[in-house]
Amino acid sequence: MKNTTRTRKAGLLENRKSSTKELLIDVGERLLGQHGFDGISLREIAAAAGQANTNAVQYHFKDKAGLVSAILDDRVLRIEQVRCAQLAMLDDDRVVPRQLLKVMWLPLMTIQDENGHHSFCRFMLQYLLYRGLAQHPLAPFYHFPLTPDTEDQGLFPCGKKTAQLLMSLHPDLPQPVIYKRISSLARMFLASVVEHDNARASGITDAEYDIRHILDMAVAALAAPAVNYPDHK
Repeated sequence: MKNTTRTRKAGLLENRKSSTKELLIDVGERLLGQHGFDGISLREIAAAAGQANTNAVQYHFKDKAGLVSAILDDRVLRIEQVRCAQLAMLDDDRVVPRQLLKVMWLPLMTIQDENGHHSFCRFMLQYLLYRGLAQHPLAPFYHFPLTPDTEDQGLFPCGKKTAQLLMSLHPDLPQPVIYKRISSLARMFLASVVEHDNARASGITDAEYDIRHILDMAVAALAAPAVNYPDHK
């Protein structure tokens, strides 16, 4: 009986720890997205998560880079599951850029906060614009190009395949150019989602986000001929 009781208590303690970590991930994602990585402290994140211990983030994640990595680990895993399901529905032989861009971007919108705002999109925009943080192993899939080290790790398989299919549809573009365009367009998409969330929060609109306009621009941008860039022959 004593062993059973001890085991049960240990299990309850572990559940509480997991719940605290999940809460800190949710709150950290929201606050880092709202204020930027230099605009909020770990103590403020812990306080906003209702933690009496202001060092709760350090206890669970060591530092801000650890918290960011934990957010990415959790979110990207969930996003990849959605992306794989969407990618499986496409015919590789008949796929078009518009479909692939939707597979790349729409899964990011599945993660929302309690107010229905696209918290991960806001977080990712801050992450991609911030240079002072050590890179997460999954970052190359957002920054491009895909590095051999990352490919060997077998991470992000459906994101990798989606990007490769998209690049294969533009064989006339030098790789550095297509990498740069996909990366820049991802930032444009994320910024448009954040802008729409801001408009809804301010009461300017109550409409749902419409991805069609961004897709129109993105497809046209990818199809634009490459000029003779000196560094991209």
